Amino acid sequence: MTRSYEYQVRNVHGDLLDLSSQKYRTSVPKSSRNYALADRLEQGGSVLLGDGKIKGRKINLKFDYAGGGASRAAQHNDVHQLMNTLASFFRIQDAPFYLENLVRNTRTRVYGDFSPSHVDGNEFLILQTSTIELDVLDAAWEDVTETSSGVVTMASGDTLDLSPALPNYCEDIFPVIEVTARADSPTTFSIETGRDPGTGFVVFRTILLSEATFTLGRVITIDSRNGKILIDGRSAPEIISFGFPVKFDRRNQRLRYYSSTGTGSVDVQIRHRVRTLY
Repeated sequence: MTRSYEYQVRNVHGDLLDLSSQKYRTSVPKSSRNYALADRLEQGGSVLLGDGKIKGRKINLKFDYAGGGASRAAQHNDVHQLMNTLASFFRIQDAPFYLENLVRNTRTRVYGDFSPSHVDGNEFLILQTSTIELDVLDAAWEDVTETSSGVVTMASGDTLDLSPALPNYCEDIFPVIEVTARADSPTTFSIETGRDPGTGFVVFRTILLSEATFTLGRVITIDSRNGKILIDGRSAPEIISFGFPVKFDRRNQRLRYYSSTGTGSVDVQIRHRVRTLY
């Protein structure tokens, strides 16, 4: 087996699904965007319809099952132990589950079930090569390792260029942005993503936040990845005045901090995972 086909499955606690000494192998799942073609009225040709989002897809993991005792009783116990291992691992309480590509160091969220392949006429003897079918819940693969911008102090109107960390072939990036109050931080401000074509900043996405107690050392977390707004680690959706979620894409890779008063600064740190279709 070559490393180019090695995968593993991990749950939210970091536990790995371990069925044998070998990793799972699979092929790249087919992806298709959500679109349809309709005939153009009188002109001939087609009109493109749909939102272009990635449809749901499945992926099959093949693994080598080395179980099966010498006696019928041992074979029976091996099969049920395997089935119970899978049932215990894929509990909803332990979601999300990630399928990790060990060569590319990427992952995607999945959920799965197991249909063992049996020797004809013997339900207690699983074939050596078996398959787990997984539903791929994410549209894209993301880096296992999170990338951080480091802490940057920004005055109103300052922009931060993320393009060195975002390849031009990436899918939409949903970052986690931490904004820490300094001594002069305003209580109302916006965080914007966009681009600068040379004629000024063009806004792509924005979120306007207002918090009267945003004082020195307090931290607002804009978690676009999971759809959460936090203050000092506690949920605070009420501070959103406008917008959400914030995201980057292959054309919009700058972040701007803006205060309506034009004064005040904050410390900003951006964490993200690059997402790609394959």
